[in-house]
Order: sequence, then C-alpha cells, then structure tokens
Amino acid sequence: MNTIGTDQLEPDRFYWARRLQAKGASTSEPSDIEVVQISTVFGAASEFWTVAVVGSDERFDLSAFEFFHKVPFPRSPRVDRI
Repeated sequence: MNTIGTDQLEPDRFYWARRLQAKGASTSEPSDIEVVQISTVFGAASEFWTVAVVGSDERFDLSAFEFFHKVPFPRSPRVDRI
C-alpha cells in the first residue's frame, strides 16, 4: 500500500493510518490501520498539526504515523424540490 507524505495531508481531514513502532519497542509486528484526523486544535499552520485518534482523546505528532488513503467525505443526499 502506498503511503502519503505529511506534506500532502490536509487539515481537518480523515485518513487511514498506521502508528509507527516507537524506538526501543520490543515487538516487531505492525500495528493495525486506523482512522485518524489531522487536527488543527493547536494552530492552523502545518507545524502545529497533530494526529487525533478517532474515538479517543489521544493526540500525536504527525511523525508517529504513516498515512495511506484519505477517507472520502460522504455524499450529500439528493433532495428533490417540489
């Protein structure tokens, strides 16, 4: 699976990502792929962006993850006008 560079990420968007193994960690198995959000809670400039893990209050530095595909926004339902 191809990865996306951090320079290609967009703020407030959701991505499929995998946590990179921490230095000195004993396990060599890759972690599961999860949905994360590129958060601008600490500032709008890209140097302040963090990774917010969906379903938790955890935030990480961008370098702690490898990013795959952007999660697309759901389509808006079509509303027929009478």
